[in-house]
Amino acid sequence: MKIGFETLDIGLLKIINNVTHFCPPEMTLKMSETVVAIREILKTQFAESNKNFLVIQELIGILSNCCLGEKYDNFLDKQTLDIIKNLMICESEYISLQTVLFIA
Repeated sequence: MKIGFETLDIGLLKIINNVTHFCPPEMTLKMSETVVAIREILKTQFAESNKNFLVIQELIGILSNCCLGEKYDNFLDKQTLDIIKNLMICESEYISLQTVLFIA
């Protein structure tokens, strides 16, 4: 996972997305530090002028697969909420759907 998040290789991110999708929720709770790091990567990717929506799509997918329990009280800060709002009205229906799943 570390290499996938360092390189933002789309193939590795897709694998991580698929693995987290099929993980039991209690396993994703162990990813607390990783989930916060993914949020920060998402913020960085979204702030770039030339956004890589394939990477953003996989990051949102990974976050939507993770069980965000009580540990994440401050996870959705203002900047993250602004990103979510923008992604919900994004031209890509897939990213909009992933964002809805993330919120749910």
